Amino acid sequence: FRSISNGYTIYSLPFEIGSLQLESNSFDLVFTSPPFFDYEMYSPNNPKYIDWISQFYIPLMQQSYRCVRPGGHVAIYVGDTSAGEIDQFMSEEVTKITKLQHRKKIAFRGMSSNKIRGIWVYQKP
Repeated sequence: FRSISNGYTIYSLPFEIGSLQLESNSFDLVFTSPPFFDYEMYSPNNPKYIDWISQFYIPLMQQSYRCVRPGGHVAIYVGDTSAGEIDQFMSEEVTKITKLQHRKKIAFRGMSSNKIRGIWVYQKP
């Protein structure tokens, strides 16, 4: 990581490591676009999709919940991949593994693909 003169610190770490260094209840908004599993290949040993959910998405949602202040929002831009669907996890499992409350799903249309792309919005009570 690197501290800069304006008092901010920039972390260049994998989420799984960097998020553990953040203080609880310290953000009004967590907004992220995590890897879409098979859209980016990080190594030839990429995990299976079910492992990706348990080893990445579950910790992502748990750490996002921990870091956002009560009343704050968590917005996740993530979509289905050729390996599997994420909508069921986002709509059914997130509220079971955290106390986040699903508020809405907003969307935008991709400029090149013209595909509707969803952003899941949750709120911490």
